[in-house]
Amino acid sequence: MGLGEAKYRRRGGLQFRREGGDIVVFCPDTGDFCVLNETAAFVFEAIDRRRTLEHLCKQLATEYGVDASAVREDVRACLREMVNLGWVERSRRAKPPKGSR
Repeated sequence: MGLGEAKYRRRGGLQFRREGGDIVVFCPDTGDFCVLNETAAFVFEAIDRRRTLEHLCKQLATEYGVDASAVREDVRACLREMVNLGWVERSRRAKPPKGSR
């Protein structure tokens, strides 16, 4: 993982359940429901702990037998939307102070 690469994690308090290949998410804070398609559901479940975009792309690619670069934009779009909805926290790894190695 490169320095400063963002990590994503699903925030606590969301309620969700699987229905077939989809996931239904309920946000108690807003009262909103949302149905995630199979790709978004995979990403949502995978970020139960901090993950990088690259890690998520590799996981999804392995699951579906495709190249990681083929899913990168879809995963990035899912994460962006989930961050905007407040469902996912995004953090950056701190860079070390100058001169330390």
